[in-house]
Amino acid sequence: MNLTDEDRVGLESLLRREGYDGSVSARAQIVLWRAEGRSAPKTARMAGTTKPTVYKWIARYEQQGIDGLSDRVSTGRPPGISAEVRAGI
Repeated sequence: MNLTDEDRVGLESLLRREGYDGSVSARAQIVLWRAEGRSAPKTARMAGTTKPTVYKWIARYEQQGIDGLSDRVSTGRPPGISAEVRAGI
């Protein structure tokens, strides 16, 4: 995995940014470690996660860049009652 200087600077800034979601920083660190040539198993051990998780974040970064390291918005569980029933409540 090769990173441009600009990519590396952007990822490193995520590691230092205060008030930023810690999980995004951890994901940025995963990308940086892989770019340094560390294996997926070693990266997973260092990050305290699994190999599939490492592969997932690398793929998301390659497809979407830094934005891909953020959690996706979830709409949550669909309501258990219909709109008509809710309107009558």
